[in-house]
Amino acid sequence: MFRLGRHFANHMLRSIALVTFLFFCLVALIELVEVGNRPDLGLFERPLITLASVGLSAISWATDLLPISILVGSVLGLIDLQNNRELIVAKSSGVSIWGIFAVPALITILIGFFVSYVGETAILKGKMAVEEQLGVVESTKLNSQGNGKWIAQKTRNGTFFLRTKNLSDDGLRMRDVSIYQFNASQEFGRQIVAQEATFADKSWLLQNGIIVTSDGERRKFNSFELETTSTRESVNLQLGSVHQMDIFTLRDFIQNVEFDNQNVSAAMMKLRRGEALPALLVGSLLIAFAFTVGYRRHGTSGSQVLYGIVLGFVLYVVTKLLERAGSSGVMDATLAAWGPAIVAIVIGTSVLLWKEDG
Repeated sequence: MFRLGRHFANHMLRSIALVTFLFFCLVALIELVEVGNRPDLGLFERPLITLASVGLSAISWATDLLPISILVGSVLGLIDLQNNRELIVAKSSGVSIWGIFAVPALITILIGFFVSYVGETAILKGKMAVEEQLGVVESTKLNSQGNGKWIAQKTRNGTFFLRTKNLSDDGLRMRDVSIYQFNASQEFGRQIVAQEATFADKSWLLQNGIIVTSDGERRKFNSFELETTSTRESVNLQLGSVHQMDIFTLRDFIQNVEFDNQNVSAAMMKLRRGEALPALLVGSLLIAFAFTVGYRRHGTSGSQVLYGIVLGFVLYVVTKLLERAGSSGVMDATLAAWGPAIVAIVIGTSVLLWKEDG
């Protein structure tokens, strides 16, 4: 039975790989068109770096669309097996549909774990390597924040509010910084304006600025240190890009940050989504089996296959909507990540049991 399941799994994996490759090519074409909008990239000026950047972005999108690829590829593979009557022969020889499903499900689980724990980490490191090869100058590493990004930082004497117009990807470097500090009990208040700010060991190191107190006193400085109770991990998670962190970094950071951090919900959602990916892929596979297998006198029913694909796309859309809700803190991240996977497994298993066992 294992050899038969492996045969069916190989047949389905070829179809899944084909669908994934088509998604990859489509996204790569779109990314290649967008290359002209980046001043540091050019297909003719720097072809290898450009193609590497495009390829990594396309791989990232292809892995995000993996549940759809599993569903559509499995449906196509099962249709081919149905047309060749291989499924009918297998079932007539006494092999249940669950025996056929076991090996593809195991491989799907392994794919999910590989993508979450190895693939995403490799993609992020590849993107970092490409950015280093680009030799981006220091000023362009700081991303513009429009009218400014505000954060609150706590000290032993109260809270101060920091505003920056340019911010690095990790959130630890700033430019064009304004700090507003006030303590009503001590009747103390001041504003600090600095050209640059760097976080280091529970303090902000400010460069080239001026301090204006509530009494009107003005004092210039070349270097000034402002203490804070925040850790490096807390600042990185609060200001840095969650999308630049792999699942291991997210797990370490969430254990060491304060939970009033505005980015904790987004980090928790990405972490839970990575953990739930194997279950979501199994749910997609179950839906493909439920709406495709089964004997039909006149061959495969196109309407049943269409229903399965539509349900898969609906599941993907619902997954993205819940991901948005979990990232914004509107919904619990664990429920938002595992909910679609559990629903897909329940629907696929229920339909398959009803069709096969009545």
